[in-house]
Amino acid sequence: MFQVRHLLFAALIGSTAFFAQNSDSSIEREEAIQKTVPDRKLAKEDVQCGNYFWVARKTGTTFLYYFFGSAEWGKGQVGFYQQTLYHLVVNNDKDPPTVQRIKDAKGNLTEVRVQMTGRELAASGACFSSQ
Repeated sequence: MFQVRHLLFAALIGSTAFFAQNSDSSIEREEAIQKTVPDRKLAKEDVQCGNYFWVARKTGTTFLYYFFGSAEWGKGQVGFYQQTLYHLVVNNDKDPPTVQRIKDAKGNLTEVRVQMTGRELAASGACFSSQ
């Protein structure tokens, strides 16, 4: 039994080398953002901002987050990034808004590019006012 556990552990550790560290296939791919739902937030003190974002303040830093992917309960994804990483582009064809996570050659996140209509930008302006 002792050897079997060690073999299983070694196989598990060895197999992780075949999985990419950054297996988020949505990076640099444009994803549609879901509308906010009042009871779907990460913490009770988070504030809804416009129709698509939540604002969270943690340890003196402001973060924005949004939900994307499947709208089915438990299957969607969340994008949670510092407010300073967001870059807005007005594109009146983007309804609902879309997001792309841009990384540099080293794999570090450099920008969260959001494309949204002028109307949605006006509704979400408070989220990005400090930029």
